Amino acid sequence: MTAVYESGNSAAGNDTQIVMFVGAHLANADPNAAIAAFTQQVKGAKVVSPGPGGGKAVCFQGGKLEALCAWFDNDSMGILDSPSMKADALAKEMQAMRPSVEIRAKG
Repeated sequence: MTAVYESGNSAAGNDTQIVMFVGAHLANADPNAAIAAFTQQVKGAKVVSPGPGGGKAVCFQGGKLEALCAWFDNDSMGILDSPSMKADALAKEMQAMRPSVEIRAKG
């Protein structure tokens, strides 16, 4: 699943916030191994709270404003990327968005 979200209105003088989401189902995934691999490959990545749903999460400040956050649990993963937000703000956005974008199968 992918989606792009935008809020604010730069024409009206507001800060525009843009977030791109990519999510996937990963059966029998290991969140600890995923976080370890991510932090090894992306220098400067920091572990953060995954928010609702548990698992593990990490965020990275890529530039002055660009940030990336990802969560991993035993059956899903999601990545949020923003060209307009800092990592701390994106981490909070990930925690708030996760219940809406991570849809659990009914079994």
